[in-house]
Amino acid sequence: MDVEDARGRPVPLGRIELSSYVGFENQFLFETRCALPHGDTKGWTVNWQFDDGCLSAGPVVERVTVGMSPLRFRVTLQREKEELRGIRRMDFGTLPRMASINDAKDLDRYVDLMGKQDPTTLAVRTLRAYTTLLQLSAGGQIAAKCAGVFLQKHPDPTDPLWATAQLLRLRGLMQLDPKLALSELAKLDTAARQRNHEKFDLLELELLVFYLRSEAAVNRARQIAAQHPDSRLARIAMVRVGDLYRLQNRMKDAVAQYQSIQQKTTDETGGKKLPAQDRAFSIAVSEMLLDGQRIEAEDKLLEWEAVHPMVKLDSDFLLLRGRTLMAGGRWREALAELDSMLQLQPDSAYQIDINFHRARALYELGQKPEARRIWTEIAKKYPRHEFAAQSSKWAVTP
Repeated sequence: MDVEDARGRPVPLGRIELSSYVGFENQFLFETRCALPHGDTKGWTVNWQFDDGCLSAGPVVERVTVGMSPLRFRVTLQREKEELRGIRRMDFGTLPRMASINDAKDLDRYVDLMGKQDPTTLAVRTLRAYTTLLQLSAGGQIAAKCAGVFLQKHPDPTDPLWATAQLLRLRGLMQLDPKLALSELAKLDTAARQRNHEKFDLLELELLVFYLRSEAAVNRARQIAAQHPDSRLARIAMVRVGDLYRLQNRMKDAVAQYQSIQQKTTDETGGKKLPAQDRAFSIAVSEMLLDGQRIEAEDKLLEWEAVHPMVKLDSDFLLLRGRTLMAGGRWREALAELDSMLQLQPDSAYQIDINFHRARALYELGQKPEARRIWTEIAKKYPRHEFAAQSSKWAVTP
């Protein structure tokens, strides 16, 4: 039934379609499409304004909305001096009827939709939900931008989401300007950082080691280890010193550093169980990545390297860590690990896998010609490899 205004003109009422939803940490987000029921808008300028601050233009709006409270939106059509306006309320109901998303590709679709929005116009409530979900994704700069705006509008270091938002913001900045990211890290609220010291200490070491290759990492790692003795954080801090030497091609120093940590963690068994443990860790991380459990994979890798840092020199650890970092949009760090593995294991059975993922990291970092060259080579030289078909597709990706 058409609705008319006082002058008898049709009121534009957007049709609403909710095609899927995702629930995470008490947040519900909906894949939403709004369109005018009458498709002919030729000659009209169409603008949409949602009560959560979202602004959009065009006959169709596709975005991620946040439930479960009702959300009003306005549609305005303009043509020369003529203007039509309509208001409608979006009710999500108590239980979503559409299917929940259940794999990484669906999450990527949500990230793409969020990336099309201008976060500076959005309400804190919407930004909170976006930031909460984006921690699961490889959203990269999209996640960093949403988290940054959330922190600007809601700069409360006691908020439970503060640490997550800061990590997303800083990780995005690390890809663009590591020195600035380190400077921003130093400016964080001291008490809030202390409450989340493990996350921020690890981030600082990652910056110093994988991005800046700075000798300052050695003293900082020792400070962290002294502040938190007999902890996994202390062991990882000293592993990062070995990582610094490895990335600097100081392999004698790297091996000595790794062995000094490993000796302390394998005295009980003498290292006899390490091969079986390595295989179990490798299988567990691989399965987590297949299931889209990137955060769990990151934690499992930390557990693994804390016990057996020497595993980085002769196993698939660096490949798995590279893939895990890529799943979180940490392309520069991933490339460093994959390059290191190629150098350490030039005849590795994983060489094609390494190069395939290296190409993806190079592509995301703007080195597209080199990435396409690698993919083309894989497709031509190894047509029966499991990555051959994907390489062919990526080789012609703009």
